[in-house]
Amino acid sequence: MRVVVANSHIPNVHGGAEELALNLVTELGKLRGLSVELLRVPFDWSSQEGLLTHVMGLQNLDLGSTDLLIPLKFPVYFLRAPRRIGWIVHQFRQAYDMHGGPFTYFEESQKGDDIRRALIEADNLELPQYDRLFTNSSVTQDRLFRYNGIASDILHPPVNEPDRFICEDHEDFIFVGGRINGSKRQKMVIEALGSFAPDVRLVIAGPCEDPDYLDQMKYLIEIHDLQDRVQLRPEFLPRSEIVSYNNRCLAAVYLPMDEDSFGYVTMEAFQSSKAVVTTVDSGGVTQLVKDTTTGFVTEPNPESLGAALQELWINRNATKDMGRAAFDRLQDFGLTWNRTLEVLLS
Repeated sequence: MRVVVANSHIPNVHGGAEELALNLVTELGKLRGLSVELLRVPFDWSSQEGLLTHVMGLQNLDLGSTDLLIPLKFPVYFLRAPRRIGWIVHQFRQAYDMHGGPFTYFEESQKGDDIRRALIEADNLELPQYDRLFTNSSVTQDRLFRYNGIASDILHPPVNEPDRFICEDHEDFIFVGGRINGSKRQKMVIEALGSFAPDVRLVIAGPCEDPDYLDQMKYLIEIHDLQDRVQLRPEFLPRSEIVSYNNRCLAAVYLPMDEDSFGYVTMEAFQSSKAVVTTVDSGGVTQLVKDTTTGFVTEPNPESLGAALQELWINRNATKDMGRAAFDRLQDFGLTWNRTLEVLLS
């Protein structure tokens, strides 16, 4: 059977969806009788009109020689194939939950309204045609049903290479991993450190998508005199270094705005038996992190965040206990690739 895993591709952006696509191809490739390829479709969302061009172009691209298509996110789920199983990581969120907030994308005009409505209607027509539809978390599932009235089944992605993530030590730093941009709110961690967590040391590491945002982070480090307490590595790190930071850190921080899923940053920290600090508005992350049990779930402000970081730093035994509880909680979900593929292909 010929299988294509499809994912949209934005140059110089590598996040959870890209990791999922690569590992899904690898794991499917281990099954006998499957020929698996990854199709990365270039995606440019610099103009509103271009979004509809992407949709219409993919609607006219039929992968007729493919037995099964598994797309992961907008706009690749508009591709045609004889059999399609969607594993939706997210739609074009700027047309949905992000509309009207700080990350509003569509212009306030008749044209902007028309394009947004056209995208929503395209989703309404396309996604119900799938042979089966999965979402990567209850957050994505709820969003799809709330805005589009479309039902789906939840299929959580497992941790990739889980055996590499082990608790080697609890060194004197808290790890802040993941892509660096405004929606991940690394600035808030620096602000918390500067004013409310006087003892804490951080390692912030991940690919930077917004040079202006990075400059703002560097400015905060400078004005708060945190050069000796914040190690900043705004780059795409080898897998081995991400594993090492997780295995050696005291705890981890992940503050996305309304994350679609548990988040690989959270899951990898839990797999390494490390507590995680997040915020009440971090979406799917809060379904995994339990306040004072597997980490802290704080209000999204520097003062609350700083108090949690300082608590982790000072009460090391309690922090280690939360890390062990975090590992146990992740295992309770039973997320393995064998089970995932069994469900996906059933």
